[in-house]
Amino acid sequence: MQDSVSEEEHFLIAKIYELVEWDAVAGGRIVAMPFLDTLEPRDNSLLNSLLELKRYRADLLPHLLRHGDLIGGIADENRVTAILASLEILFPEYGALFRSSAWIEDGVTDFEFGSILSLHRLAIGSQDLIRLLALKPWVQDGLTRVETYVIAHLTGVNPTQAANILGMPFLEHIHDADAAAVGSLTYLSGTAGNYYLQEVLLHPTLRGGITDELAHVVAVLHNMGEFRPDLVVALLDPEQVRVERRTVRLPLGGETILAVVRIGPGSQNTMELLEQAVRSHEEFMGEAYPKRYLGTLAADISPVGGVAYPKGTITIGRDNDYRLIAHESAHMYWGPFVAWIAEGAATFLEDVAVNRRDGVPLTPYYRGECPSADSIQAYEQFYERTGTPPDGNCPYSLGSGLFKDLYFSLGDDAFRQGFRRLYLATRDRSYRGECVGRTAGICYVGAAFVKNAPPEAAAIAGPIIHRWYYG
Repeated sequence: MQDSVSEEEHFLIAKIYELVEWDAVAGGRIVAMPFLDTLEPRDNSLLNSLLELKRYRADLLPHLLRHGDLIGGIADENRVTAILASLEILFPEYGALFRSSAWIEDGVTDFEFGSILSLHRLAIGSQDLIRLLALKPWVQDGLTRVETYVIAHLTGVNPTQAANILGMPFLEHIHDADAAAVGSLTYLSGTAGNYYLQEVLLHPTLRGGITDELAHVVAVLHNMGEFRPDLVVALLDPEQVRVERRTVRLPLGGETILAVVRIGPGSQNTMELLEQAVRSHEEFMGEAYPKRYLGTLAADISPVGGVAYPKGTITIGRDNDYRLIAHESAHMYWGPFVAWIAEGAATFLEDVAVNRRDGVPLTPYYRGECPSADSIQAYEQFYERTGTPPDGNCPYSLGSGLFKDLYFSLGDDAFRQGFRRLYLATRDRSYRGECVGRTAGICYVGAAFVKNAPPEAAAIAGPIIHRWYYG
């Protein structure tokens, strides 16, 4: 921290200050521990857990620091041990279960580390819930990415409702549609004071709980409480809802389930268009389609045409509009991040898919499609100053314009390599320590197309990126 203090380091210092202010001795011991010699995402997460423990029961933190496994302090290699030790203190009868699981003994990935943190939050928030969770075979045999997602989102629901959900049939074994359904329920819990989640859980159709079949419907409810409150109940009516499913085998992603949910009849082409779009995206990206399940709700949500939820569902207002379907399904690669990157990249893939289907080449971007801002920086500055975008189309047109310019200037192969580097970096937040604040987006693009590109490609891309960003 002696060079300069980043935004992330600022938040870490605030957390350390809270610990020291509460207990100078315990806080001082933590500050001196090796895991804080360098700042990594797991360090921040560990501090959060220590603060959660302190706020829950202040007397437990000194007890944790005296734990036999932490005599030498907490270092990078035993951060997981610290969380597991805290779990054992909180929950003696089940803490050992997580410590002895094969997935702990084999080494912990970032996803599994996240799941341990979620278990810790559950242990603090609801011991009844963690008892139920500890009995699940899919917890005992090691957690997959989607199982981690389920646990993390259960922490965002009222503990009583979360326990109810956890006991339902669809969570006996976890599939991608089940995880998407839990994410949808969690979102509903934060809408209209939990009204819509209660409405769903009390619906007569769910009297026996959510089944694997109903999970496909629940998954697409998401924010219908905001867009179409009438659909929250209507979609749970078996007399009205229609669900079409198709299992496809993608060259890189393997078996993937596509689902289309709608009220009453609709276009016969929606599923075909959805599969075409997903296949086009995977081929161009050269990386496996990120989801093994993509649920699609065909419903009018005016004034927007469509919306994507990167955990595995999209909503489309026009079920025969290939351009709309291609755009929203592209967001499974390009999820929440800097708007002009996420929307620009999704729009670029949308254009690739549509032009490929129509058998015509990509067309260059023409300036002037964002009349309110002549550069990406001008767009960002306006947004930062006013809190509103200068033009709703700007992140789409400016972002895709940059990518099209790079595509035509670099050529297909060099562009795909840079585009793929950008995707992987934004997915993993690879530069979270150095690319921060309003300039995070241009920093990531520069790293993908210049800093980590071959010299000849970097020499071409650098001036193009500069021109689009600064004008």
